[in-house]
Amino acid sequence: MIELVFFVLVFYLAWCIGTNLESFASIVGSRVVSLRKALIIASIAVFIGACFFGGNVSKTLREEVTNISGDVFVLSVLAGAGFWIAFASWRSWNISTTASIVGSLVGVALFTGRVVNWSTVFEILLGWFTSPLIGFFLSFFFVIILSRLINFFVKGFEGLEIWELRLAFVQLVFTFFSVLVRAANDVAQAVFFFDLSSHVFILIAAFGMSVGLLTLGKNVVKGLGSRLTKLSPSSGLAVQLSTFFALSFFTGFGVPVSGSVIFVSAMAGAGFARGQRVNKSFLKQTVMSWIITMPVTAVISVGFFIVLGLF
Repeated sequence: MIELVFFVLVFYLAWCIGTNLESFASIVGSRVVSLRKALIIASIAVFIGACFFGGNVSKTLREEVTNISGDVFVLSVLAGAGFWIAFASWRSWNISTTASIVGSLVGVALFTGRVVNWSTVFEILLGWFTSPLIGFFLSFFFVIILSRLINFFVKGFEGLEIWELRLAFVQLVFTFFSVLVRAANDVAQAVFFFDLSSHVFILIAAFGMSVGLLTLGKNVVKGLGSRLTKLSPSSGLAVQLSTFFALSFFTGFGVPVSGSVIFVSAMAGAGFARGQRVNKSFLKQTVMSWIITMPVTAVISVGFFIVLGLF
């Protein structure tokens, strides 16, 4: 019976993570594809990336943050993190799902008197602070480089349109691969409690993330794609390039960074590089949601632990 509960919770948490996956917002914002087509393509990329590339980060969360044992502990963390992610997606807030999981883990661990490996937590926090800077500046410089290349090769408005169409296709391809890497990073948050020698949990989580993206993911994708800044295919490509390289770097080292933080920072960097208006109030709201996520999920998960302990 308890295994069935775990299967359901893994699917639920993965579904929640999928609802907050915003990586295709740039191609929607730059009008490369429609929102519906973007969600379908993204769900395919999510399933592939989660199934085949998700092992490294799972190990970091499972073995290096705190001692994970006990059904109530596991249920509390999964339920608490899932509740906050689903609520944020319903409100169209872009949050860090990674921060949700780590906050839940640390909160319940401290409440139950377990030892927290603060050096690992510090490394994760360091990744969260450095990754948005990397995403911002990579995107900023990619926009400048692409703009100069286009100005060098293109003559006239018609030539510019042709180049933008070509870059739109390249952007779509890079977005697909960026989502592959993102899914590999994010699927760990739903399955890290479990022995991954059996791929059943990863398969369930991959399916859950895809379903979450298709059902409720449009809220976050549409919000970021239309509210943060205006993108062209070339600047959208810069966003995806920087997100892809930054996520690949951290995922390769098994560091569970926030893909949301990197992506939004990259979008802001692209907007500033092009001299476009960046919606600062929306950006501040997004950053604030990142900051409060870890303590909020810690409190929610402790609440679930107390309630579940009564049964």
